[in-house]
Amino acid sequence: MKRKIGILLFASLLSACSPIEYNAFSSIAGTVINAEERIPISGASVVLRPSGKISSTDSVGNFQFGDLDAGQYTIQVRKDGFQTETRTVTTYANEIENIVIPMTYAD
Repeated sequence: MKRKIGILLFASLLSACSPIEYNAFSSIAGTVINAEERIPISGASVVLRPSGKISSTDSVGNFQFGDLDAGQYTIQVRKDGFQTETRTVTTYANEIENIVIPMTYAD
C-alpha cells in the first residue's frame, strides 16, 4: 500500500512539472552592394516586414535582424541615388538566413 502511494505521489509530482521551454528564434543577416561595382553600400535603410524592425547598413554594407520567429519576411532596402529593392526571405528556427541584396542606380 505504501508503495502504491509513493508511486502515485511521484507520478503526480512529475506531471506537475512543466516541460522545458525554449525559444527557437531565427535571424536574417545580409549585405547590400552596388550591383554594377560590386562594392558595399553603407547607410542604406533596411525595413523588415511584418515585424516593422528598421536597421541601416554599416560601413561594409552589413545589416542583421535577430530574435525573429521562424516564417516569411519581406525586406525593403532604400538608399538615395538607388532603386528601392525588395526581397522575400523565409527563416527557420535556430538558423541565420544570409542574403546579398544588389542595388542598381536610379534613372
